[in-house]
Amino acid sequence: VSITSPANGSGFITGAVVAIAATAADADGTVSSVEFFVDGVSVGVDNSSPYTANYTSTTGSHSLTVRATDNNGAQTTSAAVSITVANNPPPTVAITSPANGSSFITGTVVPVTATAADNVSVASVEFFVDGVSIGLDNTSPYSANYTSVAGNHNLTARAIDDQGAQTTSAAVAITVANNPAPVVSITSPANGSSFIIGSVVAITANASDNGSVASVEFFVDGVSVGLDNASPYAASYTGVLGLHSVTARATDNLGAQTTSSAISLNIVSTILPY
Repeated sequence: VSITSPANGSGFITGAVVAIAATAADADGTVSSVEFFVDGVSVGVDNSSPYTANYTSTTGSHSLTVRATDNNGAQTTSAAVSITVANNPPPTVAITSPANGSSFITGTVVPVTATAADNVSVASVEFFVDGVSIGLDNTSPYSANYTSVAGNHNLTARAIDDQGAQTTSAAVAITVANNPAPVVSITSPANGSSFIIGSVVAITANASDNGSVASVEFFVDGVSVGLDNASPYAASYTGVLGLHSVTARATDNLGAQTTSSAISLNIVSTILPY
């Protein structure tokens, strides 16, 4: 009788199920049974070939043997096979994005990504913001999305391997600030300008934002006269007799709005010469 698996000197992780296999033969009869031992303690008996038993491994160095019994009760114990069982090393995990110290605007969707590795396999990576889970990913590349709220926040990722060992990453700090409104001002016509009734008045504006300007809408006496989605921002107004108030309203990519200071526009029936 002899052990065929595992090989002498094999290593295993604590809790792993070790399949032990053996061959046995009898020259003048038959093999009745093969019994398996770990450190002299029986872990199973098999009465038919192929002879096998399973051992749920515990930490330490262990000696495996098998004992064959033939149909007449004669017995032989195999040579020993040594194995080593070590505690399962935990996985490694680190956040790769965003960078530590990054800043975002309230409401921005922040992709959080991480790398993780293990001596066997990574079962999952879970992502946390200030200790609250925002998502779990079972496959690489590991990622989750966070819809940001104002304040200072710590991002972490926790990796779990196939044996249940866990590691939490170093924290990454981010800052989320409320979205500042865009800046907008009318550049033409000049405040107090006069035009003849029926004239087409070109109204232009400058607008800027820490993100991007989505649109600029133009108003005469509070009534919209046009919207422009791209710079240079402009609209046209056909003059109606009277004194009018002109404003422009800028909207940024996150919906924040600002209305410009008003300019006055005087539409007259005629302009007297100086």
